[in-house]
Amino acid sequence: MKTSLLVFIICIVNFSFSQKLVPLDSVQDYIGKEVKVCVKVEGTHKSNGKSQLIFLNLGKPYPDAPLLAVIFEKDFKNFNYAPEKYLDKKNVCITGKLVLYKGKPEFVINRENQIQIE
Repeated sequence: MKTSLLVFIICIVNFSFSQKLVPLDSVQDYIGKEVKVCVKVEGTHKSNGKSQLIFLNLGKPYPDAPLLAVIFEKDFKNFNYAPEKYLDKKNVCITGKLVLYKGKPEFVINRENQIQIE
């Protein structure tokens, strides 16, 4: 009985944390929601300003990328690789909350495990 209960709890927890897979052309409909998008990184950029950022252009190169992923400097330490170099031209699945910034949808990436390389 204990084993059945444990399996049931694991299934419920796993289901509640799973993310909806959203096609790139539908991301605008999921602003504010936790989703998963699988897409090619079509370019990257690391800013050189006072506060550094890494931008991942998803789906198309800048400035036409329909979706961005942004990594703030405070989160660089959470990666075992340089995202701006390693992820360029890779097919990835990104999981997180979609937000709007200046009218464009984007992910804010805090941890390496939000990005899975296909």
